[in-house]
Amino acid sequence: MADEIKVLLFLILFPAWLLLVPLAVRVWPARRRIRLSRRARRWAALLLMGAAVALTERTMAVLADWKAPAWNGLAYLSAAALCFAAALLARPWPVTPAANERVSLPRERRVVRLGLALLPGSALALWLLQDLARQGKTNNLGEFGLWALAIVLYVAGVVPPRAWRAGWRGLCVSWRRRRAEWLLVLAVTLGALGVRVLRLGSALPVLFGDESPFSVDAMQIAKGLDVTIFVPGHQGHPWIFPVMQAPFVALLGRTLLAVRIWPVIFGTLTIPATYLLAREMFDRRIAAAAAAFLAGYPIHVHFSRIGINNIIDPFFGTLALALLLCGLRNGSRAAFAFAGVALGLGEYFYSGGRLLLVLVGGYLVYLLLFRRDVARARWRGLLAMAGAAAVTVWPAFYHLYTNGVPLIYRARLTSVIESADGPSLVEQMIEAGQFREFLADQLRDSFLGYIQTPDRFHFYAGQTAMLLPPAALLFLLGVMWALWRLRGGLALRARGPEALLLAWVALTALLGGATMRMTPGYARYVIVTPALAVLAALGLALTLDFFARWVARRGWVNAALAACLVVISAAGVNYYFVRHLDDLMDSLKPETWEVRDLRQRIAALPADTEVHIISSGLNMHFRGVIRYFDGDRTVIYHEEEAVDWRFLDTLVSERHYIFFVQGTRMADLETLQRSLPGGRLLPPPYVLRAGLAYVGYEVGGEW
Repeated sequence: MADEIKVLLFLILFPAWLLLVPLAVRVWPARRRIRLSRRARRWAALLLMGAAVALTERTMAVLADWKAPAWNGLAYLSAAALCFAAALLARPWPVTPAANERVSLPRERRVVRLGLALLPGSALALWLLQDLARQGKTNNLGEFGLWALAIVLYVAGVVPPRAWRAGWRGLCVSWRRRRAEWLLVLAVTLGALGVRVLRLGSALPVLFGDESPFSVDAMQIAKGLDVTIFVPGHQGHPWIFPVMQAPFVALLGRTLLAVRIWPVIFGTLTIPATYLLAREMFDRRIAAAAAAFLAGYPIHVHFSRIGINNIIDPFFGTLALALLLCGLRNGSRAAFAFAGVALGLGEYFYSGGRLLLVLVGGYLVYLLLFRRDVARARWRGLLAMAGAAAVTVWPAFYHLYTNGVPLIYRARLTSVIESADGPSLVEQMIEAGQFREFLADQLRDSFLGYIQTPDRFHFYAGQTAMLLPPAALLFLLGVMWALWRLRGGLALRARGPEALLLAWVALTALLGGATMRMTPGYARYVIVTPALAVLAALGLALTLDFFARWVARRGWVNAALAACLVVISAAGVNYYFVRHLDDLMDSLKPETWEVRDLRQRIAALPADTEVHIISSGLNMHFRGVIRYFDGDRTVIYHEEEAVDWRFLDTLVSERHYIFFVQGTRMADLETLQRSLPGGRLLPPPYVLRAGLAYVGYEVGGEW
């Protein structure tokens, strides 16, 4: 059987055991002829669940070798799903709450009138904002202030004053009654912050990827560059991220720490946001487990420590979903409004935020189709959320449209269904008759990026999947539990959180993976990290409950849960700082090491030095690294194969010059020595693994 057919067969079988088998058993007449004692059913359930866990562990053992065919591990996983479903069908006790329980949702009767008076103010503030940009009177503080004023006016208009008072009283009551819960979340958050700031400027001592363009933009803004915040900048992203970085660059100088502070802050804030989301979906125990898991999750730690905007989307997306679920539960208009604001803010950073619009839109369609009682009772709040999102995101989308920039700028460069020049990759595969194999490969690599296939780019590097084997085991168990709680489609009318989590994971793999070239790219998958944490917590908590229900007290189960989380989080942090960073630096291109050496040496030169770099080619990211650290020194590049040496005639004898020559171009160094005799050689401070780094030639004074 061809590999692509095996992959598609697995994609069908794995959810089928958990969704369709219970439905078949319900209508199977022979089911009533099987009579087992309660004790026999209990032992059968325990043995089958043990087999499911063992087979899942075996799956990860096989998939850990990413070079081996994936089908062997997927076959084990499919068998594990079958055992899992059989265990829950044989159980003599209810493991999960009743599937068809209904939520009491009192209707709201008052129509907010204040909003009708304040909404025109919001529109006026936005009009003033666009008028400033149209006239060229671009002032960062003024633009931001008008935008913030528009959002404040809208929120004040749709949220009644009594809601603010009720919300404050609710927080005070929660602090008094659940102080231990607050302190636990605070402790986990502080622990996550400590992990993310540890050796922040030295553990990863290079700017790589999109860090350097953002850093250069922040440096220019810190020096006084006036930009329109909402106009598309690097890779089509609004300028708001480098504008946020600029004050730290002005305060701390051109350092790695200055451009990495905001990712640390938002990465840390995602921990309590994930707790809030998991608590709204399930309970406090699973919420605490999800927050603890995410605090030490290597992928999340890594992207929280580099100066790119990818890590900000998960925070706003998680917060928006948590507030949306909170509003659906208690009808809080403030929760709906702030959910819309968070959803809109998520569109100002990495393009992964677009996925959140699809996810939330799909969830609203789910409510209209399966929970009409909820949608009918909360329609005012949902409308307020949509309005808040529109007011918040309007300037960014307006400028994308007026500047002719696609909604997802990177799609033209990396998508398989779009192309900026010529036919797309999909069209090429169809024309070559290879579309079926191509589609199967894309689906396989996109979904296996969670548990087997390494990152195709250098952002995360290493030869590991997004989830290390212990975490992947919990994630797969969590997926099984989520699918089981949707079993047979009958529980879909009452269970939304499980469908939301599974859709989050699937949409990320499809939209951020299967539709993109070089999949999986973990920079695109960062958006799903909170969902992975919640699913892993769900798998750990419910599996422990299953085994311990008849053999241990609840306190021992919670202790085992805490012990597992401590071990997994500590192992993740240890892996990241001990092994992963070394593997990452080893896997980076040799040019990255050369540029690191070059920028350190240029930064140590006198301020009046003119620097010439003779190289075989530095891309825009490497040039950005040098530009960020050059301290406004004049840096001139000579990247042609045959250098035009006529530029030597323009040099002034009184100035100080340094020529850095790439190690592969020693003939050019000899030409320099002959043309400018009397200079001094500056050998590199060390020899790189890939060869000699840039050699310096210093010329100053008379020659």
